[in-house]
Amino acid sequence: MEWRKFRHLTQERAAERIGIEQATLSRIERGVHPYNQDFLEVAASVYGCEPADLIAVAPIPQKVGHFIREWRKYRGLTLEQLAERVDLSHGALSQLERGVINYTQPTLEALASALNCEPADLLTGDPKEVEA
Repeated sequence: MEWRKFRHLTQERAAERIGIEQATLSRIERGVHPYNQDFLEVAASVYGCEPADLIAVAPIPQKVGHFIREWRKYRGLTLEQLAERVDLSHGALSQLERGVINYTQPTLEALASALNCEPADLLTGDPKEVEA
């Protein structure tokens, strides 16, 4: 389930791509339905990972939300002001700040430029510590 959500796929869409019924995928994700190697291979190709990853490894999302919010507040900007500067909806920016959606490199660079910091600062640093 983590990989499906990481790839922003609904259960319905993932089941369709894998070639099984949504109810079956739901039972597999809840651990109440057996699966085989064929399922793992098809699901891995849909999710963009290795079959073994579906069993052992949760995806590592690129979440930088709390530092985006910290930097925005540190610069005295509202959510709407920053969203306008980087050409995002305020809803999308809010989701980025909360780590609900993942960033792209161009978005990270635009945010860093608008916040007058380095992209790496948004990944690793609280502005109070970076600029101290």
